[in-house]
Amino acid sequence: MSTKPPPLPGSMPGKPPRNWLQRNLKWLLPLLMLGVVGTFAWLFWRGYHQVEGHMQQDSPYLEAIKRASSSDEMKTVLGTPLQVTLVAVEGAIEGDAAQSGTYRFRAKGPKCDARIVAEARRVEKRWVYDRFAADIEGWNVRLDLRTDEEKACAAQLPCD
Repeated sequence: MSTKPPPLPGSMPGKPPRNWLQRNLKWLLPLLMLGVVGTFAWLFWRGYHQVEGHMQQDSPYLEAIKRASSSDEMKTVLGTPLQVTLVAVEGAIEGDAAQSGTYRFRAKGPKCDARIVAEARRVEKRWVYDRFAADIEGWNVRLDLRTDEEKACAAQLPCD
């Protein structure tokens, strides 16, 4: 009789790997999957930032940011410094003169926050805001940020 104990399960020597792929498959497959996921993530990030960059050159967007940031009412209610950021865009951007666009912003100040909705449409090579209002969170207040001309224009539908 032999005095050696039987081998432990899983410790039996198997066939050696036949080629390079069999030897390195355990690290090559996860590395390939990581590369594919990383490539898709990079393409998504790049596409998102290209669209975002195009929107930030849009005239209604720039005008809405400027008006909301420089409004005395907004500065009084929200406090300064005021930070206005784009949340969403629906509808047309500047290249499409036939349709209107809706821009949703978030304004943050030291006192409180606000949600801003700006509905812009093109009238004879300029943008007119049919709606440009800020809803102050925590208060039951809506600030109208349109100019007097835009308010009069909205009252006499359709305006030119």
